Amino acid sequence: MKQILYAAAILLSCSTAFADPANMLLDGDKVGSMSGEAFAAAVRNAPDVNARDERGYTALHVAAASGTPENIATLLNAGADVNARNEFGSTALHRAAALGTPENIIVLLNAGADLSARDMTGSTALHRAAASEAPENITALLNSGASVNARNNRGETALHKAAFSGTPKNISTLLNGGAYVKARDNGGKFALHKAAARGKPGNITALVNAGADVNARDEQGQTALHLAQIQSNLGNIAALLNAGANVNARDKLGATALHWAVNVGTPEHIAALLNAGASGSIKTRRGETPFDLAKKNDAVKGTDVYWALNDAQYK
Repeated sequence: MKQILYAAAILLSCSTAFADPANMLLDGDKVGSMSGEAFAAAVRNAPDVNARDERGYTALHVAAASGTPENIATLLNAGADVNARNEFGSTALHRAAALGTPENIIVLLNAGADLSARDMTGSTALHRAAASEAPENITALLNSGASVNARNNRGETALHKAAFSGTPKNISTLLNGGAYVKARDNGGKFALHKAAARGKPGNITALVNAGADVNARDEQGQTALHLAQIQSNLGNIAALLNAGANVNARDKLGATALHWAVNVGTPEHIAALLNAGASGSIKTRRGETPFDLAKKNDAVKGTDVYWALNDAQYK
């Protein structure tokens, strides 16, 4: 009896595993844990290798990000569309660039993947790789002829993306591949502005060492220091000050980083700028000193920096 029950359990397990192979192939966790043999079996049993999930992802999108080069080759040999797009306009190459490996990228390119394909944001696979933590994927794409200074719909190059959410290694890889450090996006922002807003201090250092102008302004007249302060990023503020940022630069509103610190920062941010020589007497175009703004900020009122701002407006 036990043997019969055991055999029934095995049969049930097998029937479940192969009941819907298409769904298995669209599950990144399952694809990532499958043996090559199990994956090939799932592909053979899938009624449509180009079936899509609710967001338009095909099995090739999933394998490109979570699978192996062998998985990708199996799908391609079974008729997978190498340039199929999901609802975001991304191809399997975009997915491999962001989440896969250099080997996955090469297999797709050798099968005819469009290296210059753009998703709905106008981003190429190189943009996607630049925003990840895989500089080796950047190298694979550049070695295959990717345009290092291609722009997306916002005018951003891969260097902008690397500065914003990538790593210093991504930045150096792009720069070594010919990335233009002084390219501006549609808002007039350099990669350094992006790094200051949301990137890492190491990204700032890498860009400055490559010739980025630490005091360059965007179309709002804001420097990287303004943006670091608006995003309340103390580490980036320190990196910019160490790189020679003008602590008293004014944007088109006449505001310095200190004005912004009083508006959206903390006493710690204000103290850092005051210690770096920020002036408390500069007025915005509306005639407000940093202390005038501090009077409206309950998080600052009554603190040591509040009174330091009061004193600074007379210096």
